[in-house]
Amino acid sequence: MFVFLCFCVFQYLQKLFSDAPGLDAFGEQLFEYNEVVQIPLQPLMDNLQNATYDVFEKDRMKYYFVESVERDSCILPSRSNVFSSLSLSFAARIVITLVGAGRGPLIVCSLNAAKRTRREIVVYAIEKNPNAIQTLRAMHKQLQWGERVHIVEADMRLYQPEYYSDVILSELLGSFADNELSPECLIGAQRFLLAGGLFVPHNSTSLMACCMSTKIYENVIRKVSPLLVSKPLEATYVVKIHAAALLSDVQPVFTFHHPDQRNGDFRCFKQVILHVQMDGIVHGFSGYFESDLSDHVKLSIAPESHSMNLVSWFPLFIPIDTPFYVHKGERVVVNLWRRTDKKRVWYEWAVVSPIQTQIHNVNGRGQWIGL
Repeated sequence: MFVFLCFCVFQYLQKLFSDAPGLDAFGEQLFEYNEVVQIPLQPLMDNLQNATYDVFEKDRMKYYFVESVERDSCILPSRSNVFSSLSLSFAARIVITLVGAGRGPLIVCSLNAAKRTRREIVVYAIEKNPNAIQTLRAMHKQLQWGERVHIVEADMRLYQPEYYSDVILSELLGSFADNELSPECLIGAQRFLLAGGLFVPHNSTSLMACCMSTKIYENVIRKVSPLLVSKPLEATYVVKIHAAALLSDVQPVFTFHHPDQRNGDFRCFKQVILHVQMDGIVHGFSGYFESDLSDHVKLSIAPESHSMNLVSWFPLFIPIDTPFYVHKGERVVVNLWRRTDKKRVWYEWAVVSPIQTQIHNVNGRGQWIGL
């Protein structure tokens, strides 16, 4: 009887899974990333490969949000007060500057927004990656963008514009908000934004929570190559967190606004207090971001406010060298520093309570981000 019952259950489950809708190719590809620890990208120091762009460009929801913001910006009257080298007819158009234009989706979003709002725009696409520049120039010719789009090969921090912009748009957000150095990059771009112009994103905030995951912790210890990371437990990782539990609430860490008035000093310190909501072992912290693209459009990868179908960003995992037990109702206190020198940016972190750990990644000895 027991064998027959098991056979019936097996048949039912087999039919249930055979009737379920299958994952598309992109969904299957993302599923394979569960608990895989990856070194965060450094798009400022390194040029992204085409394979990386291929993955990012499949996130239709991200570009839907971007186009929504641009449609709103196109409804506003142009505030262009361009330099005398430009004609009056040019000044009547909305000037949109894309800082970090990638391989073209942001340009397409801009042109679509202009078409739907029946506004004349001029797009300046600034990109430093020579591989992406080749793609942009080919698209410009093939799609006959003409004078509506200008492709500029330059570093946004060094570029000397001949115009002011009504809108500056960047997608230089990392899993932990500023870990791809958006503050350091965008402060250079904000100098050619018109007074009263629109900067996208308006702001970004990093967030963190206590994370329990034996699988991720073991992957950090056993699978991270010492050739890539000399001290695996003193580095952060991008991880599609699946086999894990968040043991605490999610709390904000650092917030940056654009335009920013810090005069280039983006060093920060925050003591974060996390309230434990279930018993478990803290193996590290999961990091997220929230960003207001505009007054009406928000992006988030935080668990409780995650933007629908947004897949471009996986959370950040911040390990600790000494996992520890916590109980519901306790508090975990963490100190987090964002430090910089002339060539690098890095994070340092330490648990203060209920145990005290060492300060991880002192002076960027385990990981740093190149300027």
